[in-house]
Amino acid sequence: MRFDTIAENNKSGSLDWTIPKEMDCEDKLVCYVDKQVLHPGGVISLRASATEDLVAGLRIFRMGWYSGAGARLIQSASGLRIPAITTWNKLSKPLPKDELCLEWPEVISISIGDDWCEGLYIARLELVDGKATMAPFWLTSPQEVTGLTVVFSPINIQARNWWGGYSATQVINGRSEKRRDLYHPIGIKEINLNRPMYNSRGGDALRWDYPLIRFLERHDIPITYSSDIDITNSRIIPKSVSHLVTTGPMRYWTKEFESSLSDFIQSGGNYVHLGSEAGQHIVSLDSGIVALHGDEIGERLENPLTNSRPSGSKPKPPWSSMQVKLDGLDSFEVQGLIGSSWDRARDGSKVVALGYGRHKFLRKRIAESSTNSIGLGTVFNSAVSNWTWALSAYRRQGNIKVNENLQKFTLSLLGIDPNLL
Repeated sequence: MRFDTIAENNKSGSLDWTIPKEMDCEDKLVCYVDKQVLHPGGVISLRASATEDLVAGLRIFRMGWYSGAGARLIQSASGLRIPAITTWNKLSKPLPKDELCLEWPEVISISIGDDWCEGLYIARLELVDGKATMAPFWLTSPQEVTGLTVVFSPINIQARNWWGGYSATQVINGRSEKRRDLYHPIGIKEINLNRPMYNSRGGDALRWDYPLIRFLERHDIPITYSSDIDITNSRIIPKSVSHLVTTGPMRYWTKEFESSLSDFIQSGGNYVHLGSEAGQHIVSLDSGIVALHGDEIGERLENPLTNSRPSGSKPKPPWSSMQVKLDGLDSFEVQGLIGSSWDRARDGSKVVALGYGRHKFLRKRIAESSTNSIGLGTVFNSAVSNWTWALSAYRRQGNIKVNENLQKFTLSLLGIDPNLL
């Protein structure tokens, strides 16, 4: 293992990484990190734009537990000049599609130090009045992953990102394309990985991965980190990995990611998806552009690895409870777990948790967490995108509360003694 996440989390954290209410820049200042998935020895290229020429400061944080602080300050800079170029806000019409792929000017370039630990990072641009905006990026060493490995998914985060007026399924202040042969509408057919997030707080980058990272690093559990982009490019998951973990509504997979994951499981690896929708839409990735529809790619709904399909969705709380039933153990209920989106298991899977979520006003649909064996390995699909929110409290999480029983069950899924808690 290149870095020790346990030693990293023993360092002093920073409490001032968050953006307080009404202190976000909104469309006044936006930014992104070029390429987003970076490796040790690489360079961070921060690109930004504003409604007028501005001067800003920069602080870079690594996200983790850090005795509850939640992040550690890694590097800072001041006097960055931000040019006025492209801007957009949620009240505007969608940008012309050719403007979604512009390469903005680089406002600073920073070499990644030898002491930077892998994980989830944010670049926080700050104005003199205290207002700020965040851009996420991920630092990974894909060839050195081992044991328990968390896989980030910039592809899915950007597919859900609607900055500029488009996401994979939405058109802001416009109409998405609906087809009878598709479960989800079409917002746009290609997305660029290099674009700002839809809000100043990093979009969905912290939403599902971060609670899991906080939970694992809090309890001194060794972790290594990779990403769906790393696996797509390398087309392999090293045999040193025992448990590979993904989170949230990870709907979009590349063929290369799925093939590598299948080989990993067949050879005895354990895949644990603490989310929903995994691999229910195949995409392609080429030079930072994700194609969502076309020949040999597109929506398929049923995933042969998780053996699940979509069941329901409810973006806003209150959300429904889920009952976890384990062989030889007392069952327990987790409040608010069935929300955002959820799956149902197909025939042949072993259901270990279930409940009914309110999909529409008078309609409920089943959610089923399940396990199945493939070759020498195993697959667990939590089937609910809210799962990690019951592991560690962060931001507004509706009516979900941290649940110690679910924490212990999750540890057992990851091959860790649940008595660690």
